[in-house]
Amino acid sequence: MSEQAGREARLIVTDESHHAYVAIELIKRIPGFSELPPLAPSQPPFLRGLEELEKSLPTEFADDLLIAFVAISETLITSILRGIPRDPRVVSAVRNTVRDHGIDETRHHSYFVYVVHQHWASSAPDRREILASLYPKLIRLFLDPNIDLCRAWLLEAGSTRTMRKSFCETTIRQNG
Repeated sequence: MSEQAGREARLIVTDESHHAYVAIELIKRIPGFSELPPLAPSQPPFLRGLEELEKSLPTEFADDLLIAFVAISETLITSILRGIPRDPRVVSAVRNTVRDHGIDETRHHSYFVYVVHQHWASSAPDRREILASLYPKLIRLFLDPNIDLCRAWLLEAGSTRTMRKSFCETTIRQNG
């Protein structure tokens, strides 16, 4: 990769560290915005899925998997974050934080599109075959709903078991 690409990568690391700091500070403030108790932290399903994918691949593909994982997460997050700052139902502190984060993520998106192109172009045909199967799996990991977390939110919000079951069944059917 070029020297410019290396500089951009270091800037992204700095951005992501700042995003993590801001998110932690915001999480500390959230209990004041809601009457609901905070949910216990849990590992997102996409991280469990990443671990499963890693176990299923030969060890020489570990770097390829991480490049693809980060590229997918950074390119998908841009579109996911886009609507939140304009949603009046979202608390202003969250809207403002997401707006700032989204500006950085737009730049990250462009960088990781470049990374994927470079990675693909520099990979041998047999490696490309593995990569071609990884990308759809990773996209699915990020876009599949977190049913367990949704169920926990619904429970905390006081929904009935029937409501939670109906919601989960509908979500699974629509995303099946």
